Amino acid sequence: MFSVEGTDPTYEALRRPPDDHSVECRAIFMRLWEEVAPFLDDDLAKRARTDLHSAFWEMHVAAGLIEAGATLVPRERRTPRKSGPDLLCQIPYAWIEVVATKPGSGRDAVPESPEGVAYSVPDDQILLSTAHHGKVSKFA
Repeated sequence: MFSVEGTDPTYEALRRPPDDHSVECRAIFMRLWEEVAPFLDDDLAKRARTDLHSAFWEMHVAAGLIEAGATLVPRERRTPRKSGPDLLCQIPYAWIEVVATKPGSGRDAVPESPEGVAYSVPDDQILLSTAHHGKVSKFA
């Protein structure tokens, strides 16, 4: 997973951990990867190099479904194998597209949150950002 240099700062911090906390985070990440890799896109490790946040979210959702007792279908047994939503759950039967929201841009951008201060979550901007940046897949 971390053998190739990437542009995502968090990916790079896990690739070359600067401290004990980062070493521990990398170990957790790798255990999660080993558990869920068969159910995710073949290119997830490559995409993690530029967008670790989204890759981790896909892994986290898959692990959560498994922990909740869902039966996920490995990518190699899916039809279609390469396209369609991120996950196929056999029991209960459901296709799942995992989307990690990003701040967005323009008037719908999610405002930067102040550090160390309580604030209201900007639900409307988060929903709009997801709608604008989420991908829609067609599958059979």
